[in-house]
Amino acid sequence: MVTRSMLISLVSFIHDYSSIHLYTSLLTVHTPFTSYVGMMGYSYSQDDTRMCFNGPKSYQAGWYNTNYNGYATFTYSQAAQENTKLIGQVDYPSVNQDIVVIKIETGTSTDYFIHFNRAVDANSGTKEGANQVLITSAGNNGLSYAKSTLLVKLSAGGTYTLSLTEGDVEVTVNSIDTSASVGYADISISTGTEAPSKSPSSSPSMSPTTKAPSKSPSSSPSASPTISEAPSKTPTPPPSKSPTLKPTLAPTPSPIPCTLAKIDQSCSTGSDCCSGLCTGGNPRNRVCYSNTPTTPAPVAPSTPAPVAPPTTQPPVTSPPVGSCSPWKGQCSNNSDCCSNDCKRNGTCN
Repeated sequence: MVTRSMLISLVSFIHDYSSIHLYTSLLTVHTPFTSYVGMMGYSYSQDDTRMCFNGPKSYQAGWYNTNYNGYATFTYSQAAQENTKLIGQVDYPSVNQDIVVIKIETGTSTDYFIHFNRAVDANSGTKEGANQVLITSAGNNGLSYAKSTLLVKLSAGGTYTLSLTEGDVEVTVNSIDTSASVGYADISISTGTEAPSKSPSSSPSMSPTTKAPSKSPSSSPSASPTISEAPSKTPTPPPSKSPTLKPTLAPTPSPIPCTLAKIDQSCSTGSDCCSGLCTGGNPRNRVCYSNTPTTPAPVAPSTPAPVAPPTTQPPVTSPPVGSCSPWKGQCSNNSDCCSNDCKRNGTCN
């Protein structure tokens, strides 16, 4: 007859069978080999315990990527993650495609794994860290047979700092909800202080890089002071050129003299005049004129001889409308003059 004591504990069997591929789980805060989390933790003489594997073993097994990828991997540069929802292995797959295990890459073969140890159904018999967020380290990048070590168990409000080669990463548990139909832990991951780029420089570069004095003080003064045959040349040639030879060209060539009739000379039409303007009226009296007033050349002051008081002449007035101005009468154009000849000085000819 087979007695109970002859039966092999189911938990021990799974632990030992799985150890062919999955290394034992340890805990840093207990003595070695006393992590109670998951099937690869400390074994019990019980044949009805319901437990799942821990985070690294679940990651290595690769069971949570059939319906969707329940794994997430972050490097230091990607580690700023706000309000990430973690569900337990027992609730995979979820409608919202939530994460089961987060892997934090450290830049070495030993990485960190974060999972929510939801204590229901197939994991209702977990012996440690029930309904807490667990952070575990494992070697071989969590991809093959390697020891895993439980680092911390976090409840709501808990934080834990991980050290990566690039700097620190802080894990914070914002909240844990076990009353929902799919229990979850809401966590945030943030980067902290960066690690020094490297150690302050690989020790002093060697003995002071200065070599011994190249040789004795240098082989005496190079020779007697080199005397140039004569000062190289005059101090330097005078300024490239004198400030500019002369004003580039003469101030502008003088205008070509006009050979046509000048102002007040006789003309028949404007084409006879240098100014292009010829008065109208009697052809015998026509002269060239200019439409711009000419400024008389300045005359040196002289003491005028006494002059008899000027005789008052009646003012010259413009001709009334419908009449013409007589000789020396005021005009503005030829049509104002009876002679049909208005001189440039504004009087009729």
